[in-house]
Amino acid sequence: MEKIAKSFLIALIFALLNISAAYSQWQTDYRLTNSNPEDYLCMSNAHSVAASGDTVHVVFGEFRDQTNSIFYKRSLDGGVTWSPDIIISGAMDNNRDASIAVLNGRVHVSWVSALTGQHEIYYRLSTNGGYEWRAMVSIVNFSSISVQNPSIALSGSYVHITWMSEVAKSESFISYRSSSNGGLNFGTLQQLTVGGLKGQPSVCSTGDKVMIFFHNHDYGNREISMMRSTNSGSTWPGGLTRLTDDPAASQFPSAAAAGDTVYITWSDNRTGDYQIYFKKSANGGQTWQTDHKLTSTAGNKNYPSIAAWGTYVHLTWSNNTDHDIYYLRGIYSGNSWQQIVHLTEATSVSEDPSIAASGPAVHILWRDTRDNNGEVYYKRNPTGNMIGITSVSSQIPLSFELYQNYPNPFNPTTKIKFDIPRSGYVTLKIFDVLGREVSVLVNEFIKPGVYETDFNASRLPSGVYFYKLVSGDFSETKKMILLK
Repeated sequence: MEKIAKSFLIALIFALLNISAAYSQWQTDYRLTNSNPEDYLCMSNAHSVAASGDTVHVVFGEFRDQTNSIFYKRSLDGGVTWSPDIIISGAMDNNRDASIAVLNGRVHVSWVSALTGQHEIYYRLSTNGGYEWRAMVSIVNFSSISVQNPSIALSGSYVHITWMSEVAKSESFISYRSSSNGGLNFGTLQQLTVGGLKGQPSVCSTGDKVMIFFHNHDYGNREISMMRSTNSGSTWPGGLTRLTDDPAASQFPSAAAAGDTVYITWSDNRTGDYQIYFKKSANGGQTWQTDHKLTSTAGNKNYPSIAAWGTYVHLTWSNNTDHDIYYLRGIYSGNSWQQIVHLTEATSVSEDPSIAASGPAVHILWRDTRDNNGEVYYKRNPTGNMIGITSVSSQIPLSFELYQNYPNPFNPTTKIKFDIPRSGYVTLKIFDVLGREVSVLVNEFIKPGVYETDFNASRLPSGVYFYKLVSGDFSETKKMILLK
């Protein structure tokens, strides 16, 4: 019995170490702005950060030279170093609520301006990854209707922009406009809802399907509703679809799509405090699974932001109790969730987080008052979105096995196959002859199965390398030769 207990304790320690290793990749907080008096992010569910490959794009507002302007900056090396910021909004005053999206090197930014009493949604496009910017375009111009919270989604050559238009405190509706040619010009303005209070829209798109989520007061309390188009926003058959149904308040929806799988998260106080909820659709928004509560600790959680990449789902939110930012990763398309990560622990207010994922990395942006005024901070996990692992068999192996890479010698790519007999955290790392880690191929929770991953050594010199598979108390290392 004592031997069994000791074995269990050792296994538990290894499991905890693996969990720690999986989440220790979050790097230190990085201050992106240095201004006086204030910087600010979009206080909604729209994204302030977007990523494509190793290029990360951010937008934020700043009160500079007695003017509220929208600024843009980028990183070309995955968030390690950053360019100087540039003004996107021109010399206009009273700009806010900037939203950003990127696809195929085209960067799209939208924001709100209330210059001289006019309430406008502006849009600006870069066709070369943020190097140069086309002239600003006014998406809508109202003289007596307030506009708020623009949200952007991209699919192919289509650009979808939605926002809230407020007629009065008791009436607001969801507006929409799209471009079919990558943002060069926009189609007819559409008012998608009538009457009542609708707000905080979030749009996502996959193929020809466009879905807009928002909180809706038509039911006597705030609930999450959706409108769905299957022809790139031309028509919206079916009208409103109610996605939540409880006597409490559901608000601040944020949506993302990966293929035909669509995800939505929101803040909901059906159990007392506002907690983070999640649900998904596996068929492009046609039908939805049940609500899933992701948090349960005390305190109100607000402004969740969601990103999806492959079968990973990434969430971040702020907690009004300790005023910190939290992160949670879902695997297998949100069927399984890992441990919540406490990302900020400064004696300040951290709020309005936004998240993006691209390649192996996850990027988070938020506003922070640790410098005695509001500044924009950034944090990244370079291996939080590891990709390239493929399941080659659903048969459950009897034991762990690490196979010889093939081809071997190789130049510059090779495949590595391994067997996992039970669920657990798995790492597969590459080391040089001096024992230095040169690459992390796998760093995640994996179900039983046979897997294969590719290793690209195009940036490494010829020589002998070692690859090491670790899961629980199993560890095995093999040698391979890179011959260029």
